[in-house]
Amino acid sequence: GETITAEIEQLLDSYNAEYEISYGYTGNMWQLYIAHAIICIMVLLMIYVTIYFVNFDILRESNRFNFILVVVVMAFLVTVAARRLEAQTMFGVPYAVFALYLMAFFRNRLVFPIYMALLLPLLVIAEYGVELFLMNLVAGGVALVSFSFLYRGWLQFLNSLIIFVGMTILYIAFRFMESSSFEGLNYTIMMLIFCNAFLVVAAYPLVFLLEKIFSLVSVATLKDLSDTNNTLLQELARKAPGTFQHSL
Repeated sequence: GETITAEIEQLLDSYNAEYEISYGYTGNMWQLYIAHAIICIMVLLMIYVTIYFVNFDILRESNRFNFILVVVVMAFLVTVAARRLEAQTMFGVPYAVFALYLMAFFRNRLVFPIYMALLLPLLVIAEYGVELFLMNLVAGGVALVSFSFLYRGWLQFLNSLIIFVGMTILYIAFRFMESSSFEGLNYTIMMLIFCNAFLVVAAYPLVFLLEKIFSLVSVATLKDLSDTNNTLLQELARKAPGTFQHSL
C-alpha cells in the first residue's frame, strides 16, 4: 500500500541486485554457462550412481542408458531455457512428463530416484527453486501412480486434473507459510500450474517417437499389442485358440 518514491525504488533495485548475485545471474555469462555445465555433470553422475545400485544391467545396454541421458539433458535444457524468461514461467513447465517417459521403459523403483535427481537443478537455477522442486516432485509421483490406472482414452485427462490438484494444494501451502491467508495467491501462477498439468498429457505421445529413435518397446505399446479386443487377435482366438494362448 505504500507509494514507491525514487528513494524506495533505488533501495528495491539494490535488494534485487544482491538477490541476483546470490543466485549467480550477474557477471560474466560464460561463468554462468560453465556453472550450469558443472551442475548438469554432477546430476548425470548421480544418475549413473542410481542406475549402478538399482539396475546395473542398464549400463550394459547403450540404447536404454542413452535414452535416460537424453531425457535428463532435455529436462536440464528446458530448465535453463525457461529460466531465461520470466521467473513465473517455470511453473508452467511439465516436468512430470519426463517421469512418464522414464516409466514407459523402466520400472518405478528406478524411475522415481532418477526423476528426483533430474529435478535437482531447479533448486539452484530457478528463482522459486524449493517450491518448484517439491511441486514437480509431487506431480511426478502422482503421475506415476495415476497413469498406472488411467492410461486409456479420455481417462488420461483425469491424470491432469489429479496432478493439478496435487500441485495446487502444495502451492497454497507455501502461500500460507508466507501470509496465512488466500491473499498471497497468484492466479497467474495457478493458471500456469493448470497448463503444466495439461501439458503432461499433451506431451506424453512424444514417447512413441523416442521409442522408435532408441529402438525400445514402451509399456503403452505392449498394452496395445496385448489388447484382446484387436480384430486380428479375436480371429486368432477363434481359429487357433492354442496359438492365441501362447501368444498372450
